Amino acid sequence: MSTVRIFNHHVKTPFLLLGLVEVVGIIGSVYAAMFVRFWSEEIPYEQVWLQTLVFSLVMLLAMISSGLYQARLREGGLGFFLRLSASYLMGTAGASVVFYIFPNLFFGRGILILTMIISFVFITIVRTNLYFFKPNIFKRRILVLGGGKRASALTELRRRVDQFGFVIMGFVHMRGEQDVVSPEKIIKIDTPLVQYVTKHDVDEIVLAIDDRRKGIPM
Repeated sequence: MSTVRIFNHHVKTPFLLLGLVEVVGIIGSVYAAMFVRFWSEEIPYEQVWLQTLVFSLVMLLAMISSGLYQARLREGGLGFFLRLSASYLMGTAGASVVFYIFPNLFFGRGILILTMIISFVFITIVRTNLYFFKPNIFKRRILVLGGGKRASALTELRRRVDQFGFVIMGFVHMRGEQDVVSPEKIIKIDTPLVQYVTKHDVDEIVLAIDDRRKGIPM
């Protein structure tokens, strides 16, 4: 999975794009809430750009703190809903503190409530569609070294909770080892390992060699 370096941290590109989409959605929710609230009046959209930007950043930080932008999540839809709800509680508390310190940034209780509802629905729809149509886009891409008995244990993960957060790209055949894993899952690499994992955006390598004394590619 490709990454982008931001402040000395490597951020996975899909999560970066998702964050941008959701921030834009939150900003749009503010303006949508203003339209609903003042639909029969002249709406001063240009006067609330700073308040909107600050609020969206506060909500983004709350979602990051709740773990909504990590690939190691083991929960399903219910877990996501609980995390998103928790992030909105945190975001509301954080925004309240900001509005208290800087009263000029507050855009009204009615608009705030409508914004929360609209953005919550928007983010839920975005996440649901992503996980439905692209279920593996945020999962860690794992390459397993070995195809013997140790490696075959990974193919026996039957519980859904054990399979959240990662996808196995394949099992690398190791010289001198008898493969137990199904042949269609075995990968025979004829290039340096580092070149292969770079080309295929491997996130992690799992060592599952039966006899490690026979040599491990360093």
